[in-house]
Amino acid sequence: MFAVNQFQQTNYPNIFACGDVSGPFQFTHVAAHQAWYATVNALFGDFKKFSHRLFGDSLGHVIDPEVARVGLTSRRQPNKA
Repeated sequence: MFAVNQFQQTNYPNIFACGDVSGPFQFTHVAAHQAWYATVNALFGDFKKFSHRLFGDSLGHVIDPEVARVGLTSRRQPNKA
């Protein structure tokens, strides 16, 4: 595991890390998001900061096989007459 700052830089300013090696989450969608930040910052300098707060509670629901739900269920939807 490599320690990275908010710009995805390691302790060497010209080396960036993302995904499983930079932690704290080992999920594909987080790695892809970190990769975008690392790429932008490697090309353009300290430009965009990555925040782990963006992933909050949604990471707590990982199962195999993957299942997802978006929107309200019929019970939670307000009645529209």
